[in-house]
Amino acid sequence: MFHTIDQIKRANSNNGHHWFDPNNMRFFHSRVGETVYHVGERSLFVSSECREPGETPRRYTIHEANDDGSIDTIGEFQQYASRARAIAAIRLLQRGTV
Repeated sequence: MFHTIDQIKRANSNNGHHWFDPNNMRFFHSRVGETVYHVGERSLFVSSECREPGETPRRYTIHEANDDGSIDTIGEFQQYASRARAIAAIRLLQRGTV
């Protein structure tokens, strides 16, 4: 289980994954929230992406950080219209209502 985004980034890099590489982040115009949410033993975080800055709205995605530092998308990529909606979905997972 991870407690900080820096721990997730380090595990991702140390295990040969490239999710947080600057080129990948630029390509997707990604931003990563600083909060790690826990659902049982799972470590989740929210990112936002924008296909064309200034032309398309920023959308939000929930991700799970696996023990080996790999990252999985929970639900659909850019599923949420706001950060608040993504966090609300995580809260439902935490309550076990999803």
